[in-house]
Amino acid sequence: MQVDSICNADAAPDPPRTPPRKEAGANEFPSEINDDAEENEASEDDDEDESASVGSGKRRRVRRKWTVIGDWDAGHYIPSELDANILRVATERMEESGLVEWPSTRVKPTRSIGLWCLGKSYLKDMGQTSVETYYCPLSNRTKCPVQIRVTRSLTAVVLETSGGAHSQALCHANDQSKKLNYKQRIAVAKVVKVNPKATPTDVRRALHHLSPSGKITAEHLRSVRSVVKIQKKITMSVLAGGAEVDNTFASIAAFGSGIWFGDILRRHNDVADDYHFDDPHKVFCIGNVAPEAAGEEIFLNLANMWGILNLARAHESGWKVCMSGDGTGRLCSKQITLISLGVNSIPAKFNTLNYCIGPVENMDMFSQSWDGVKRTFLAVMRTWRCCSMAYNHCKTCPLVTHFRTVKAVDEAVQAERLIHSAKSDNTDLFRNFARSIGAVALQDECHGHGEPYFQYALAVF
Repeated sequence: MQVDSICNADAAPDPPRTPPRKEAGANEFPSEINDDAEENEASEDDDEDESASVGSGKRRRVRRKWTVIGDWDAGHYIPSELDANILRVATERMEESGLVEWPSTRVKPTRSIGLWCLGKSYLKDMGQTSVETYYCPLSNRTKCPVQIRVTRSLTAVVLETSGGAHSQALCHANDQSKKLNYKQRIAVAKVVKVNPKATPTDVRRALHHLSPSGKITAEHLRSVRSVVKIQKKITMSVLAGGAEVDNTFASIAAFGSGIWFGDILRRHNDVADDYHFDDPHKVFCIGNVAPEAAGEEIFLNLANMWGILNLARAHESGWKVCMSGDGTGRLCSKQITLISLGVNSIPAKFNTLNYCIGPVENMDMFSQSWDGVKRTFLAVMRTWRCCSMAYNHCKTCPLVTHFRTVKAVDEAVQAERLIHSAKSDNTDLFRNFARSIGAVALQDECHGHGEPYFQYALAVF
């Protein structure tokens, strides 16, 4: 009796028993029953958010409610038209909150729809349906709950939204960040867009005079430096067509190859290609250095459709076409020169054809610059495929269509005689160039006086 009592007193208590596992039918959260029933979709389905259940110390899933805001039949649209429709509706939803731009590295063109950032993406239905969920770029700053979801199947493309109306979120107004808020970041970005070479200190000081609401204290200079770096990269990427351009000749040559007019013309004329060149002010390259000399030499001839068609406008006027040209001399610390060719019009107006960067202002550079302009103009007037009324937003094809009906332009294209006379303040050099292209070399009386070389254009007319 005594031994037994001692043993029982010293014996360790029984270990706690593990409660039996609940069956699916007895689960406390009905939403999890359906998730387990779906094959391999419980871990992939992104229409559920986890939130802590009050007093339990556990996390539960709360199913999101999605509202359809766009539905398109995949068989009636080509992929580019579907993407354009999705971008249009998604942009409207984003602009409802007043958020029209956001300088951030999180918003990448390949992983975003407008400003919406890609969150999750997966496949279901044996890989035949793709689902992509995008969130607001200010979700981490203001806890914005608004999301959009794109579901693509073989028969339809559906665009949905969740989290309520974005117009009520007011993401930019609710930004109470300790460092730079929305208004300050946008103010910094605008200054960098105007002057990409501005330093962070210059930008911060400029905001004290330009934007009272965007004033930034000196303690936030590091944040300003980060935004300036991001916006410079974005601005230069847009200007360079996405190419990384630095201070090397090789990067400049790569930039020219990326916007080569021959590739643009080929893609535009290809009926099977969805690409359509509809912006007459978009810059392209009409002359570049040879690939084998890309890292040692520099030559870049740039133009746009509006400038190239200035030749057609000059012929349409009915006057003899006079071309002028000049260079800047030494453009920077290296031996680089910028030259430009243009046609004159009344009253003493210089209508630019192109801008060309090269080693030195000489006859060879003027000849190569003009050769690119001439070949591009003839290619546009002869081979450019003009779009139908289906592209009602196109601003390029109507211009080409109009000038093809002008008799004077057609005669000039047939004869390939585009210039009647030429002049510049660089008299000897430009006179030889004018004669080499079959134009009348006019003497510029303003040589050496620092006056605009095109002010005497009226003498030609």
